[in-house]
Amino acid sequence: MKVKVNDWVNDAIYSDEFKTQIEDHVRSLQSTASTQIRSFGRLFDSLKGYMGNTQNFEETVENLIDSKIEMYHNDRTGLPDYAIDTAGGTIIEYRSSVSMNSGSSLLSVFGFPLLSDKNNPTRAIQADNSPGNCWAFDGEVGHLTIKLGQPIFISHVTVEHIPKNLSPSGTIQSAPREVSALALSNVDDQVGYQLGKFVYDISGSSVQMFQIAKQIHFPTQYIQFRFQSNWGGGYTCIYRLRVHGSVNS
Repeated sequence: MKVKVNDWVNDAIYSDEFKTQIEDHVRSLQSTASTQIRSFGRLFDSLKGYMGNTQNFEETVENLIDSKIEMYHNDRTGLPDYAIDTAGGTIIEYRSSVSMNSGSSLLSVFGFPLLSDKNNPTRAIQADNSPGNCWAFDGEVGHLTIKLGQPIFISHVTVEHIPKNLSPSGTIQSAPREVSALALSNVDDQVGYQLGKFVYDISGSSVQMFQIAKQIHFPTQYIQFRFQSNWGGGYTCIYRLRVHGSVNS
C-alpha cells in the first residue's frame, strides 16, 4: 500500500496540474503576508509522511514556493506584466488622450515641482510609481492605448495609484475611478472587444487587480483603457497600468 501511495505522490508532485494548483493557490493569497503563503508547508509535511526519499520532494516544493513569493514581493501581483515598457510595451499616442499641459507643475513640495515638463503617457507603463511620476490628462474622461510586448490572451488588468499617505497633497482625488478596458484586433480597431468595467477604490489597496468580465478567444497585442471618472480632481493621474494573461489559450 505504501509503495502505491509513494508512486501516486511522486506522479502528482511533478505534474503540471500540481504546479498549476500551487500557483493558483499562491495567487489566492496575494493579499496576505508571506507567512500565510508558507502555510503550504503543512500540506507538504503531510505528503512527505507517505514518501521514503523526501529530498527531491522538498527541494522541488521549496524552490517553487520561493520563486512565487519572490515574484509576488517584486511586483505585488505574482503575474507577468505584458504592458511594461521594459518588456516591450509601448504607448500608441495618436490613439490616446492628450497629455496635460507639460508647461505647468501639477505637484510641488517646498517649491520643487514633482510633475512638470516630463509628463508623457509612457509613465503609465513604467515600474517607477514614486509620487508625481504619473501620466496626467485634463479632466476625468480620457483614454490610453497600449501595444503589449507580445500578443496574449488577456485574463486580468491591474490599476495602480499611490496611497493617500504618500501623496504630497494629502489626497488622491486625481486617481481614476471608473475604468473600462477593450481588446483591439489591430491598432486602428475603432470598436474593440469589451473586457470589462472596473472601479478603482481609493480606500483599498494601491495596487488593484481585476479579472476580465468576458473571456477573450483571440490573442491581442493592443488594449485600450478608458477612464470615465476620477475621485473629484480637476485632472486625472495614471500611475501604472498592467496587463496580464498567457501567450497560449
